[in-house]
Amino acid sequence: MLQANPAYELVKERLETREIETHLRLTILHGPDGDPIEGELVSIGRDKMLVRCAELPAPGMLVTLHFRVLSRRVCEARGQVTWSRDGSFGVAFSSVNEALGRSIDELASLTPNLRQIYLADILYPRIELNPAAE
Repeated sequence: MLQANPAYELVKERLETREIETHLRLTILHGPDGDPIEGELVSIGRDKMLVRCAELPAPGMLVTLHFRVLSRRVCEARGQVTWSRDGSFGVAFSSVNEALGRSIDELASLTPNLRQIYLADILYPRIELNPAAE
């Protein structure tokens, strides 16, 4: 009977929770009627992302990340703001579609220079923020 290798499981877990630096400019929309502001997707992983912007959302706000890649892949994630301070906020994802998961895996396998070329093919990156349902 084969035994699971604890070292393999540890490496697999680290890869799955690893954040990849992106420094991608994006548009942040505060609700359906809010004015768009510019922000930066600093890093992203399969379960979280870090965003920098001037107007910070409150912890608990619902977040939707959406963008397209030139390969016609539509990437989406949903989550919630977990912290907000010093010009940045963190989001924990509750769901990530398959296309975004594939894109994160591809980004993780690239060198920093190739990663920038890949990121140049991302179209219309945006985050929508909405109050949590009570």
